[in-house]
Amino acid sequence: MVFFITGPDTYRARKQLASLREKFYREVDDTGLSSSTIDGITLEVTDVRHQFKSGALIARRRLLIVEGLFANKKPAVLDAVLSALSEEAKEGNVIIFYEPDDEPKTKHALLSWLRRHAYCQPFPKLSRSELERWIAATFASSKRPMSPSVSATLVGRVGEDLWALSHAIQKIDAYLPLGTVVEDATVKELTAAPVDEDVFGLVEAIVAGTLSVALPRLSQQLDGGLAPELLISLLERQFRVIYLLSTAGNDRQALSSVHPYVVKKLSAIARRVDPVHTQKVYTALANVDLAIKTGKLDGKTALAQFVTKRFSAAVS
Repeated sequence: MVFFITGPDTYRARKQLASLREKFYREVDDTGLSSSTIDGITLEVTDVRHQFKSGALIARRRLLIVEGLFANKKPAVLDAVLSALSEEAKEGNVIIFYEPDDEPKTKHALLSWLRRHAYCQPFPKLSRSELERWIAATFASSKRPMSPSVSATLVGRVGEDLWALSHAIQKIDAYLPLGTVVEDATVKELTAAPVDEDVFGLVEAIVAGTLSVALPRLSQQLDGGLAPELLISLLERQFRVIYLLSTAGNDRQALSSVHPYVVKKLSAIARRVDPVHTQKVYTALANVDLAIKTGKLDGKTALAQFVTKRFSAAVS
């Protein structure tokens, strides 16, 4: 039996890999002595026959996991694996090929063989709605009730990476008493605030009204996997600091909780911006956030409209 597991969602792919391994231990060999994992990237032709033809020490079948094979730069290795695989499939052993990225871009016959004969299990990245359902299901699996807005808030704070989200969910679940409902306030309390660094350039472009710079920077952030809610949170925080810098004068008490590096980065912008305009931008961001959370607009569209409207930013 041959499985072909691919990403790019490494969290769910690794979970499936672990599930298949545990099933083998449970049903075939609970000692683990009849299983092995090999690094396909460094695999040599001389090792292929040994790895694929070694008999099981105790159990009637073997489990062989091959990771990252298609990143191997030697076509002869793929040829040798294909040859060994055609024979091995008849032996009844369990062989799992795992590729952490999307299905490999290759025309090699091994990939064609896997497509035809293996149990193919791709794990693409989840869409936003799928991600929020996954969060709700994960909380539900531990019998933890949550407010409807928690999924969006959690993604906004942590991002779309399932490893990070899973860690945050475990942390929240361990923190709250049994049966307590997860609220937005708890999520914000227990998850770290995102780093501002990558958004400084976008803020500067919005303030300067340079649409030709702002839109590409916005696309870069969103295409890179940054959740729209997270980006809005970062922008709101930075425009709030700009407003405080432009109105506080010598009074720095209002900025005591802001990191000095952030203050330094935004001070030059604050000196060039009308505080009234900054307040309007801050309000507009809040409206964008509301439009996304109520489903009136999708995140990318709402943010693109926001940036376009800021093209006439008032810069002195």
